[in-house]
Amino acid sequence: MRFFITYLLFAAAGTIVVHFTAPKFAPKAANWARQLAVKESAEPVEVSQHVAVRNMPAPATATTSIRPRSVAEYGTGGAQIDQQVPVATPPQAVVAVTDITNSDASDIDVTFSIDASDEKKSEEPVEAERAEVRELYRPPEGDPEAPFWGVLVQSAPSSGLDGNNLGRLPAGIVAEIQEIKTTAKGDVAVCIIDDNGRWRGPIVIGLEYLLRFEGPLTAAPAEPLDLLHRYYTLKGRADERLAEIKRRTTPVNPHEAEYQKAVSALKAFDQRVSAMVKERDTASGARRAKLIDELHAAKYEINRLKHAVEEAGGKRNNWARQNPPPKELPVDPTLAAWQAELAKLEPEIKRYVD
Repeated sequence: MRFFITYLLFAAAGTIVVHFTAPKFAPKAANWARQLAVKESAEPVEVSQHVAVRNMPAPATATTSIRPRSVAEYGTGGAQIDQQVPVATPPQAVVAVTDITNSDASDIDVTFSIDASDEKKSEEPVEAERAEVRELYRPPEGDPEAPFWGVLVQSAPSSGLDGNNLGRLPAGIVAEIQEIKTTAKGDVAVCIIDDNGRWRGPIVIGLEYLLRFEGPLTAAPAEPLDLLHRYYTLKGRADERLAEIKRRTTPVNPHEAEYQKAVSALKAFDQRVSAMVKERDTASGARRAKLIDELHAAKYEINRLKHAVEEAGGKRNNWARQNPPPKELPVDPTLAAWQAELAKLEPEIKRYVD
């Protein structure tokens, strides 16, 4: 009985205390609960566990990528137009996450943005590969009655109809041949040449420097003509560059000047003798007799000049044998590129050159 009375007294007292003290402690209890919730959420979290990264939609207009077909894909039914395959490139989503360490849960901010560079890339079209379009070589309008035409396969000396020296011509020049003659120095072609879109001539060129074709130039197919002109023009440039590289890397022969001087003296005297022979054939009387005597004496002078050439040439050649050029030339990127291009064209050139 005493226990029951004691239990009732304690229950009544507790009820009275709670009734009068609960309104005062309710705000503090709520504040303690909020702090406890913030503390638990302030621990670092991984975005992948709480935030789903969106997949941005592809742009409405897809860019076009054209893939060139191989020859095998065309089959035997003739050329076909390759299909254009649209390729859509969606921009990548970039997640920007605010640092949430030691922050309230309400401060967490997750945003999505598109990288500007990726957006720019998605807007740029994928260009199709385009073959280089090059205009074919076209010479001036030629003579439809011309018997031959040709292309200079290497740099060649040229002269006028009267024999005057007109200098060297570069390889690749296209010529319309008007006539072929036989001279004491060999067969020559009397022709006009394409000088930057205009005919120039008549000019005499040794036949050994020309790749000659029968018929007029006006009947030559455009593509083979362009190929020959392009190949031999490039080959001439490559030969000149290679010779220049060899000159720069090869020691100077001390006997070269003496040899060239002797050769020039012999050529000059030979031309003088030729002029005397022509005059003797048309002269008469005392003048003719004098020319005959001078021509007899000229034989001794010619022999002396020839001996000088042989002697200087021997010194020159002996020195060259004792001082050979380097076996390996320095690498020249330009020459290497030209030689590679020539190698690509050679299979086609062999169709027209024996």
